[in-house]
Amino acid sequence: MVCTKKPGSPFALPGFFILIRLLGTRPAIIHQNLARVPSYFQVQLSAVTTLIILLSGCLHIMEAQPEKRPDLRVGLNITGGMPGDIPFWLLANRNGIPGSGRSAAYLRISADTPLHPDRLLDYAAGFDLIGRQDGQNSAWFNQLYLHVRYGPVRIYGGRIKEAHGMHDPWLSSGSLGWSHNATPMPKIGLRIPDWLSVPYTKDFIAVRGHIAHGWFGDNRYTARPWLHEKSGYVKLGGQNIFNVYGGLMHYTVWGGEHPELGNLPGKFTDFKRVFLVKSGHENAPPGEDDYMLGDHLGAWDAGFMINLGRFHTSVYRQFPLETKDNLKLKSPQDGLLGISIASANQQSLLSAITYEFLYTKWQDGPRRPDPGNFRDGEKGNENYYNHFLYRSGWTYFGRTLGNPLFFPRDDGPGIENNRIVAHHLGAGGAISPAFSYRTLITYSRNYGTYGTVEEPRGEDYPYYHGLTQFSFLLETQTLLPYLSDLYFNAAFAADTGQLYSNNAGVWLGIQKVIR
Repeated sequence: MVCTKKPGSPFALPGFFILIRLLGTRPAIIHQNLARVPSYFQVQLSAVTTLIILLSGCLHIMEAQPEKRPDLRVGLNITGGMPGDIPFWLLANRNGIPGSGRSAAYLRISADTPLHPDRLLDYAAGFDLIGRQDGQNSAWFNQLYLHVRYGPVRIYGGRIKEAHGMHDPWLSSGSLGWSHNATPMPKIGLRIPDWLSVPYTKDFIAVRGHIAHGWFGDNRYTARPWLHEKSGYVKLGGQNIFNVYGGLMHYTVWGGEHPELGNLPGKFTDFKRVFLVKSGHENAPPGEDDYMLGDHLGAWDAGFMINLGRFHTSVYRQFPLETKDNLKLKSPQDGLLGISIASANQQSLLSAITYEFLYTKWQDGPRRPDPGNFRDGEKGNENYYNHFLYRSGWTYFGRTLGNPLFFPRDDGPGIENNRIVAHHLGAGGAISPAFSYRTLITYSRNYGTYGTVEEPRGEDYPYYHGLTQFSFLLETQTLLPYLSDLYFNAAFAADTGQLYSNNAGVWLGIQKVIR
């Protein structure tokens, strides 16, 4: 556990074995299995194999660079809660590393390479190996990735932690699109991560974005679906003090095997429909043959930035997307509103502070009849992060992929709580060059989900009047004196309210950097 935003230390791994391992396919059986999978997936595997070979060649060409030699980080962590479960902020936004909420011990070995800022062609690779002992002992690569940069463009593949949106993921409650809450998903993709100036605009107009394909795996109600994701942003202002931006984060869960309907549409022609947010063909499941193929979701993301030199202020608003109506902002009151102020001096006592207000109660109102205009003859109840075919919802290995205040059900697939009113405050800084901290404070009222026209929610529904919850975190990192590159991490968290059990917990860890 590290409470700092500084990039990690370097490491290089052979690209072929990284990507083969992370995609869950042994090299010896790739082509043996091609005959058993749909034609579109054969195309994907062929493309992935080609990409692996190309990236591996780049690694061999560049592996002689001395600055790519790694620093290895080895850490030991323990976490525990009183009276039993550990609190919310010791579980949430930690890339799926904590287990089921019980006390645990972790051995962590990680390393990664940096990208050289002055090279036109460069690469980065890394891993994060976790061993967890919590009654259900496990070991896995939480990260295992490779990406190659050519100019402003990066090609990447593997499991790599990421957060989408223009918020500060260090202090935010989490993006409505993709946050640090779940285990990183295996993906291949193309991105422009930094603002790229549009030619002939004198830097006044800049763009950024990405497109990727991911694999959800078997452990879902609809097994082995795919992820299509893309984003695009435009920023106006250039070198001026004031800049304004707007963009879209779009995600689709599609394909896979439904337990009752069998294989869902998963050909390349279906991918084109998914990409363009079109309805499926006549053989698509009811509800997708005349509306949208797959489970589409995401967020509009807009805001402005003010750079005063010593301080940088950002104001942002994310509007959740779940249906085509959301594209027209039919529920503008729903969304995540935030303001973040950061100091140019990262060693100051208060180097950054973020406040967020989350409201998702409206969802175009409760379910109500409106024949002829909607997928099933009814309107309302956008039911964020849930879907009637992909019932596991916007989750991966039991964790919400977006904002963690939306949490999964314990008694079945899907999101249990998506009607939320929350205030969130995050702050961080450094008391000395060797001691940094952050704190998160969240208060929420939670209203569960809407009912249906046939079964509306009544006062017997546990969330009917709203369950209040308060969660707190204080996290620190200390560079121990007189010991070379040895860090001590400590965190204290507490929950009180009606949503989770009243409890407190700690996370203690020590990490050694071996150069």
